[in-house]
Amino acid sequence: MGHQSEIEKKKYRNWVKGGLAYKYLKQGLDGFSDDVVKQEQSRILGSINCTPGTICNQCIIERLRPIHACRTISAGNYECPWGQRKCNCLHLKKKKCRLKVCDFIMEEILQSHESTPPTPNWTNTDIQKWCTEPWEVAKCFINAPGYSDKTKAAEIDISGLLHVFINNINLHSHLACSMAGNNIFIQVRERRNKLFHSNTMEMEDLEVAKCIDDIVRILEDPKELSGRPEAQEAVRKLKQLKESKFIITTNNEVDVCKEALLFVSQKSDELKQVIEDGKIEVRYVVDTYTTKAKESIEKCQNAAVKEFNEHSTSLYERVKKLETNIPERMEKLKTDISERFGQIESDVSSVKERVTALESKVREVRELDAIRDIYRRHFDYVEGKQGNQVHFQKMLIMIFE
Repeated sequence: MGHQSEIEKKKYRNWVKGGLAYKYLKQGLDGFSDDVVKQEQSRILGSINCTPGTICNQCIIERLRPIHACRTISAGNYECPWGQRKCNCLHLKKKKCRLKVCDFIMEEILQSHESTPPTPNWTNTDIQKWCTEPWEVAKCFINAPGYSDKTKAAEIDISGLLHVFINNINLHSHLACSMAGNNIFIQVRERRNKLFHSNTMEMEDLEVAKCIDDIVRILEDPKELSGRPEAQEAVRKLKQLKESKFIITTNNEVDVCKEALLFVSQKSDELKQVIEDGKIEVRYVVDTYTTKAKESIEKCQNAAVKEFNEHSTSLYERVKKLETNIPERMEKLKTDISERFGQIESDVSSVKERVTALESKVREVRELDAIRDIYRRHFDYVEGKQGNQVHFQKMLIMIFE
């Protein structure tokens, strides 16, 4: 084998090792995640000001009004004190929970979210199970969609688990490491994204070493994690992974390729949904402000005509009234229209930024789909290799029986 081929093979082995490192991280985090998520749900339920044991399973997320109230910024226009653009508090016809349970839990989720403004992902959750299923609350902290049918840590990929720890500030108390800024959890999550965005399926020696070391740092967190047997076992496997004599099996390849293919497919589908939601939002903003602009202009025009017609009993009085009021009314009309169009220009600028962001997402989807095709072909290859090995082993058994 040539020198260049040997280098490429080593980088591919590193890529597989990187994938295995995240597999071991998940094995070490699953039980811990279930425990802290359950504790967080118990804390929330225990702090609700109602009869202990009260359970609500009737509310619907789209219709639930949160405890916090919106602020009035102008006639018919409101803003969320949390800074959320699509908060339920902006719609006054939403209803509070009749048992005062679900709206309290919603408020707790908002207060517990790390981002400003808070951005819970309500698409992942079933609000009617908030009182009975701990992960229905926890899944609100996973940024990406696609987790609505997951009920425990074992069913959630490592990216989703990392999101929960990063985004829920109450879970930070279970960790000794600092969760401020670009913390170790964020770095590990971003490195996984980079790992599975590689169309060459290669990783440098220093990269894979850093990847493994950071994962070990998480699992050896001294607050609670380091004392858990499953975390200790995962660390043992990770340290073996760093050894030069570690053997990459075909089964290892299949596992990592399958995980990479799943990741890229999910990410592509997620971005496609973001693009569709963005298109709907852009159309809504354009239609809304176009309608408001027309209504504002018509209102000013009608007011000017009404002002002229009222209290005028003769042609002479109407003319005098017209001469007196038209400059003033026209100036007010001009000011009102100018203010309205100033707001529209601001909103149009925001829409343009949104469209630019969507165009970037479209390009990213194309890149991901290309990577997915590469991963699919390679997965078919290693899966076929695995099948051939199993067949060969069976043949050997038959020969020596």
